Amino acid sequence: MHKTLPVLALMALTLFIAGCSIESDTVYALQLSSTPTEREWAAAVPLRLEASGGATSQKKESEVDEDSVHVATASCHHGTGAPPVDMTVKAFYTPSTFYMRLEWKDPTMDLGHSWRWNGADWTSGDGREDGAGILWGENKNFDCAHSCHLKDWRMAGEMKATADFAMETQTNTVKDFWIWRSGRGAPGGMAEDATLSERGRVSDTGDTWELFTPNSKKAESGQENTFSEGDAPIKHPHESIDAVAPGELLADGSYDRLEVSATGKYLEGRWVVTISRSLTPVGKGDVTFSPGGEYFFGVAVLDGVGNDHNAGRIPLRLKLVEPGSITPPPED
Repeated sequence: MHKTLPVLALMALTLFIAGCSIESDTVYALQLSSTPTEREWAAAVPLRLEASGGATSQKKESEVDEDSVHVATASCHHGTGAPPVDMTVKAFYTPSTFYMRLEWKDPTMDLGHSWRWNGADWTSGDGREDGAGILWGENKNFDCAHSCHLKDWRMAGEMKATADFAMETQTNTVKDFWIWRSGRGAPGGMAEDATLSERGRVSDTGDTWELFTPNSKKAESGQENTFSEGDAPIKHPHESIDAVAPGELLADGSYDRLEVSATGKYLEGRWVVTISRSLTPVGKGDVTFSPGGEYFFGVAVLDGVGNDHNAGRIPLRLKLVEPGSITPPPED
């Protein structure tokens, strides 16, 4: 029986890994001639890890006064007590595109403020939204803690900052940051291609505007209590039973944050998210992928963004296996 070349290569990599001493923190990406199939994803060798952290211990603004400052360390933000999340990471690349697949357990599917027509009115979700983030670093000692939760920020009052600005880099440095959200990016098949800078999360051009705006008539007219009773989406399909509309809409001028594509599927209590981007970037802060290259990254998953936020606690690396560097076994 003859095997396809991609499957032979995958088998060869499995044998290579089984017979050699290999880093337990590394995901190996083989080159394929075209977009990986589900059969190839199933045969790929995964990097297995635990993402931990737990529920945020951050208090609500109504519970603190205007002098309160959030000391944005990982232990303060994440809290303790939540069980770790089992994850797998796989990767491939073609002559033009890099692919990474993240899979993790999640007992609930949270889709943010997605709207649904109930036959009489539009009703929205509770705002909880699942997601994942990949932050690309510069060396083997890099992990998310090197750039996340380094800044103290005011929790209440006029000078309150957002949690995004508790994420920052060292002066005059930037990092490539990919963010997938189940309710926002998922309908359009995209992840946000952001840049992490000394000013927090910004676009590739350095702008700090938000990529999404609420799909809410109350928000459009400047009212409060958006996504509450009496509110409705600005843009939506025909009002028929079980019709759905996104809770967030893409802002205008978002071209430099749409370079990363993504698809997310929720299957039997598990998210399967596949992210892709061209090997050659467009933005100045974007990582460039090359055959034989080695890259360092951190990964985080979110169960209802703003509530549970689990991150891999060890530095991770990606190796793009150069074509011809592994000899396939003979065919049967």
